[in-house]
Amino acid sequence: MSFISLFASLLLTSIVNGNQIFQSLDLPRPVVLLQSDSAQASVDHSEFWNVTYFPTYKEVWNTFVGEHYILYQRNTTKPPTSLYPNTTKFFEIPLRSVAVDETVGLAFLELLGLRTTIKYVGSLDFITSGCIRAMVDQGVARTLECSFTGCNATLREMQIADVDALIDGNSPNPNPKSFAFSSTADPGPLHRAEWIEFFALFFNLEYEASVLFDGTVSRYNCHRRAALRQRSNKVVAWISSFNGMHSISRAAYKKKFTEDAGGLFLESAQDVYQTPDRDTVVDQATFLAALADVDVIIDESYEFDAANTNLQTFCAKYGISPCDITSEFKFMQTRDVWRHDGLKGAATGGTDWFESSIPEPDVVLEDLINTLDSRVNPTHNRTWLWNVHDGEDIVLEPRTCEDFNATRLSRADACSEIVQPPPTDTELVFVLRFVEINFQILPPAFVEDLIREIARAVGVLETDIRIISLQPGSVIIEVAIDFRGNDPFARAFSAFTRKVSVDSTAFFTPEFNSRYGFSFISVPAGGTSGCDTHILDTCGLDSDCKTSDDRCNFLQDETDNWCEGTCYDGDCCTLNGILSS
Repeated sequence: MSFISLFASLLLTSIVNGNQIFQSLDLPRPVVLLQSDSAQASVDHSEFWNVTYFPTYKEVWNTFVGEHYILYQRNTTKPPTSLYPNTTKFFEIPLRSVAVDETVGLAFLELLGLRTTIKYVGSLDFITSGCIRAMVDQGVARTLECSFTGCNATLREMQIADVDALIDGNSPNPNPKSFAFSSTADPGPLHRAEWIEFFALFFNLEYEASVLFDGTVSRYNCHRRAALRQRSNKVVAWISSFNGMHSISRAAYKKKFTEDAGGLFLESAQDVYQTPDRDTVVDQATFLAALADVDVIIDESYEFDAANTNLQTFCAKYGISPCDITSEFKFMQTRDVWRHDGLKGAATGGTDWFESSIPEPDVVLEDLINTLDSRVNPTHNRTWLWNVHDGEDIVLEPRTCEDFNATRLSRADACSEIVQPPPTDTELVFVLRFVEINFQILPPAFVEDLIREIARAVGVLETDIRIISLQPGSVIIEVAIDFRGNDPFARAFSAFTRKVSVDSTAFFTPEFNSRYGFSFISVPAGGTSGCDTHILDTCGLDSDCKTSDDRCNFLQDETDNWCEGTCYDGDCCTLNGILSS
């Protein structure tokens, strides 16, 4: 969400109009002061939530569950409930205490520095965070009573009444104090991570969340481009087994992760019946046949006991024999059987994958890149993915915490890519073929006239032109031009290729053509170090460059207008833009 630019524009509007009435309020930083009735903020990736700002409150929708929230600032009047549907929930913000009934929201709160607002949490059996478990051990937080049959419903109601809000999962909850947190329903890695900005709405921390998310996006795209520059093209299958039924995941975010890591995603199998996010195979033989060409397996089967997770249990579960590198399966031969529960809170319990991977997709991508090709980021220490075939150790996070008030830091590695501009000196090589004359002995002035004509047509100095080879007969000449500096090369090369593409005979003046005959010019796909190479080196793929907004001055549209210096603006510039017309 573009909170920073939104805040700046709204703040400026309010100052210019002398609006001072909200100075004493506890509002987001920078302070949102609205002169107009409302302003809707843009959400960049997430598909299932939106927010509209009003002078003293925010109107928020979780469209996945169809819930509607009014978040009004403390020390202001609550908006009239009669203006909204009777299912609308009202929250006085910023929230000061919360109960969290599922693990996904915990990491988001910790990254926002809101750990101490957590008063109640779900079962510690499924929580990995050492700080949150230590908070319960020391009485700073308590365990929230469960909501299942046999639980103490009265105690649970008392606990919820003791907090400002109950953070729930993906299902609507009629409790007026609950709001649904549907990050795992959003389809892409960055879609899911942007829910940190949804969370921030309830705490007036939009600016902080925007900074955190922008950093995540930047690192994610940086690692993605590094992987795509040397893609492995390994076929990856995300599989799971429950009660003897085997499944191949079709989840969109896993497909995105796989492809951004340089791999190929196994999307479907034969003879299956499909649910919205996976292919569940009818029988084991069909399942194994679907894995015939798979290079890498990620086994997602839920294993409560880490001691019961090894290569032998994997093979037994899926019916793979022999259970070693002599197997017919490529992923067994290359020792590429992986799981994503490499970080847990205890040997028997939940996995951090379901707690922290959602707000940190950049770290997930690093893990996956490392499994497919460790050369891309050789210093990365994987957080969740571990090699079952090699028997790597599962990490158990200690049940300790140095400072409950401290903001949890991202686990991501810094990613700095040096984007090299196109070389300042660039060489263009092309061929001239004169077909209407047959020189046995070239006229003395021919080479001199040729260089002069090329210099005039291309717009460079005569000293920058070299004749590499010259073959008498039909006269075939290979010419090299040295362009010094990006812009001279860009404009000269673009003008040269555009003119030749229209009429190769129009490259030379009529006087030259009448003296020496017409020529046909063979134009290369680009300079020796042209913009197309630069884009590929920077972005990895043609389709990726639009989002990375790489800069290059080499490209023109078909009307000879420069594309604002942007290689991919969605209108006129393409990978082969140097030659496009």
